[in-house]
Amino acid sequence: MSVYDQVANDFESENKTTIDDRKGTQLRIMGRLKPGMNAAAAKPALEGLAANLEKTYPVEQKDQTFTTAPVSRNSVSNDPSTGAG
Repeated sequence: MSVYDQVANDFESENKTTIDDRKGTQLRIMGRLKPGMNAAAAKPALEGLAANLEKTYPVEQKDQTFTTAPVSRNSVSNDPSTGAG
């Protein structure tokens, strides 16, 4: 998180953002469901969280949501064209 600005804006895009800019889309947070929890069971809690964020930040969080999906591979790169780190 401390190097977000350098990493996220290394791509020299026109849409540069800082970590505190709620309109930024570069930050992705991944987590694991606790044992026994599945995507269907987590959905109501995630929908509630998204609704609370939209209520607090009606412009920046409009129509935003959280999703659950399996991740088979995750890589980090400062060159999005290669997709590898």
